[in-house]
Amino acid sequence: MSQTTIETQRLIIRSFVLEDLPGIHRILDQTFGAGDKVDDEIALQERRSWLEWSILNQHWFPQLHQPPYGDRAVALKETRAVIGVAGLVPCLEFFDQLPELRTTPQASGFATPEMGLFWAIDPSHQRRGYATEAGQALIAYAFGTLRVFPGRRAVRVVPGFGGFAEAGDDLRPCTLSGFERPERREEVCNKQS
Repeated sequence: MSQTTIETQRLIIRSFVLEDLPGIHRILDQTFGAGDKVDDEIALQERRSWLEWSILNQHWFPQLHQPPYGDRAVALKETRAVIGVAGLVPCLEFFDQLPELRTTPQASGFATPEMGLFWAIDPSHQRRGYATEAGQALIAYAFGTLRVFPGRRAVRVVPGFGGFAEAGDDLRPCTLSGFERPERREEVCNKQS
């Protein structure tokens, strides 16, 4: 994704810039912490280090011909205000140890590279579908532009929307629209099949 900017109906998913530090620090502290480190100078400097690393990822990964892993700012298109973070994350694990995930009768014992999806949205902007919208855009980018191939067996996991997962032959990425209500999952996925 490098310097690529992805736009959706309401969002812009872009590389971070240093000016994003105060907002993303507050968002991540409130999302993953108790919200008590927003004004803590040491915590802010640690977050600055992470932000600089995230910015450098967007510059160096493409130059090193690496997958475009990393975190990106999620901003409202209308105001350009940063309301969260989303990105593609590497997952190197022994996925084929699980019978439902392997493509051969026996487990190989090798770790396999997978691509995961990460997001965190400002608590004051949650429950408005922004995570769904950002997730859809990143999934479309991964399958369309990056040409990520799910293989013969694919797994669909939607952690923010009920935590369900399913495995099956030749699954296509299912649009996440409607997953805010898990009872609609079947209806949405079956429409696209």
